[in-house]
Amino acid sequence: MPLTAASFNTSLAWTQQKANTGQGATTQGPDSESFNLNGLNVTTFNQLYVASFTLAASASQTIDVTSLTNLVGESFGFGHTLTILILPVGSQCTVQPGGTNPLQWFFGGTGQSVVITAGGMLAYSEPVAGPGAAVSGSHKTLELTNSGATSLTVSVVLLGSTT
Repeated sequence: MPLTAASFNTSLAWTQQKANTGQGATTQGPDSESFNLNGLNVTTFNQLYVASFTLAASASQTIDVTSLTNLVGESFGFGHTLTILILPVGSQCTVQPGGTNPLQWFFGGTGQSVVITAGGMLAYSEPVAGPGAAVSGSHKTLELTNSGATSLTVSVVLLGSTT
């Protein structure tokens, strides 16, 4: 059974204040910015991949987004990727297009990467209307590398379409 419900929400709320000599404080906020995938069409964006990898220092894991298994045991391949969430614990994680058949997606090029500090996160999503990043036989791999000195456990969530 493909995906039947999904939501992705992220927000940052704040208030700022500056003391003024001889005057009352200047305050801005409370304020916030947020993003959500409310209204996601799960008929179109119909699959979710969730995995956790433990990597020794300098070790890598390549994810082929055309050859995956979801949490209910179905094999599938993405035709388009919409959302990614990466959560590293224990060490920093470098994420980049794979060395062979790289999925460039939101990266500026195939040689670009993002380093996520242990305890941090990377969250990226295309808009709810899609279409997401196209996946093909020559654009299908992401690489996770433990770029720290200690063991890394990294959780990955990918949301996308099989078409």
